[in-house]
Amino acid sequence: MVSVSAVLFAINGVVSKVLINAGFSALQLTTVRTAAGFACLATYLGLTRAKSLQIRRRELPWLAGYGVIGLFLSPLCYFLAISRLPISIGLLLQYTAPVFIAIWARFAQGRPVRSRLWWGLSVCLAGVILVVNALGDLRIDIWGVAAGCGAALLVATYFVLSEKGVGKRDTLSLMCWAFAAAGLLGSALSPWWKMPWGALFSWEHPWTGTLALGYFVVFGSVLPYLLVIGAMRYLSATNVGILAMLEVVVATALAWIFLDESLTPLQIFGGALLLAGVIAAETARVPAVVDDVELAAPKTPLAATGTP
Repeated sequence: MVSVSAVLFAINGVVSKVLINAGFSALQLTTVRTAAGFACLATYLGLTRAKSLQIRRRELPWLAGYGVIGLFLSPLCYFLAISRLPISIGLLLQYTAPVFIAIWARFAQGRPVRSRLWWGLSVCLAGVILVVNALGDLRIDIWGVAAGCGAALLVATYFVLSEKGVGKRDTLSLMCWAFAAAGLLGSALSPWWKMPWGALFSWEHPWTGTLALGYFVVFGSVLPYLLVIGAMRYLSATNVGILAMLEVVVATALAWIFLDESLTPLQIFGGALLLAGVIAAETARVPAVVDDVELAAPKTPLAATGTP
């Protein structure tokens, strides 16, 4: 289930860039994704368990913040990153989020961590330097790199918020209202009547754009979330996060095949270093007697915001 979701998210990276190249902005894609995600989940929950959609007034500020940070600002930064960088580099930068989470756990929460956090951090930083080609001759868009790093910080913030409040309601209703908050903000900033809908029919086959947008919403957003939620019944959050890194490999291959986006051998080596460092950070936290990270972590892989 995790592998299938990773492949779906990877394909979605390519579809997202195709839509961006067709005329949709990062803000417009984020708005469509969140509003449509809310519509899908609200319809499903309304038909199967309507009571779960009930919310109390005191929940509204937290739900709004959770949705805006995790499902609006984070994917917005990711879409901005891949609009200016190869998809693989944007994903790799976002996947550094576990490093920030582990550092937060150690210094802000005082949790014990294994010593491999520090060499993992060093390896991760070395990988980032190679991936963005800081030592090479290729020109990398600095704003794209900043957006990718911003996405990582926002995903880390999203996970920290999740530890504090996810257990208060079931995951599906939480995601539904988070999508609602994100969709409302996106719709206010990017009205639907200003969307470049005509771009969907500008391809050789008019239905191609509609299919791409449909995939973006259903198979690139809602379905992968549900698959990972199901996988969490059988795997720990840490294992799910590690398996979800398959997305980077598949997305890199697909971007090379369909978008002619290629990395240098040094960048590929840097990507491998970065993922190794992220895995070290992901597994560096010492579990407590009852691991609240496992119980409360958001049931989505890191790139879903682009991939929360």
